[in-house]
Amino acid sequence: MKVLFLLFFLFPLSVLASDCGIKDFSLCQSAENGDSLAQMKIADMYSEGDGVKQDKHIAFEWYQKAANQGNVEAQSILGSLYLYGTGVNSSKPMALKFYKMAADQGDIIAIISLGQMYLVGYGVKKDEVMAFNFYQKAAELGDVSSQAILCGFYRKGIGTDQNDDLAFEWCKKAANKGSESAQYALGNMYLNGVGVKQDISESQLWFKESCDNGFDFACSKVDKK
Repeated sequence: MKVLFLLFFLFPLSVLASDCGIKDFSLCQSAENGDSLAQMKIADMYSEGDGVKQDKHIAFEWYQKAANQGNVEAQSILGSLYLYGTGVNSSKPMALKFYKMAADQGDIIAIISLGQMYLVGYGVKKDEVMAFNFYQKAAELGDVSSQAILCGFYRKGIGTDQNDDLAFEWCKKAANKGSESAQYALGNMYLNGVGVKQDISESQLWFKESCDNGFDFACSKVDKK
């Protein structure tokens, strides 16, 4: 009994109870008991050097534990870590595996990442139809950048049939949500009557909106008169 008391007195509680390397005993205990949110918190701490010495390898290990508990965000992050070799040896097949796990549960970052991989053939065989499908899924979930990309896909017939009406529809959605590139594209569509009746005044409104939002290409289209 005296030995146990002496150990308790000489060593901090966090050291006796855990070896996760952080001062927050309750967080550490929760993580080691399988709490994926606690595991994510510790992973973030090591990834960013927040309260601990930055260590990408240890961060990876904690993200992996959280992913194995079914944490969708951790699965998506693991996809990126494997893709770029951060804290672990780069492995495109493993990146694809974890991105797909997260994408199947609706994680937009994972869905977009898969779209990018298939679009350029990075780690997978290039497949524009697959790329289109992933970007469409992200666009339907409300991602503005994917909506703007889908506009371009329909406009140019990438991974799908060329369709100016649908290109206009997706451009309008993205433009209304503040995408400066979509606003510029919408201006051009109104200017040239693509997917919509030609309307010079409306085109100017969208060029100005895009320019005001920092899209330099649009500024040259704004009528200075």
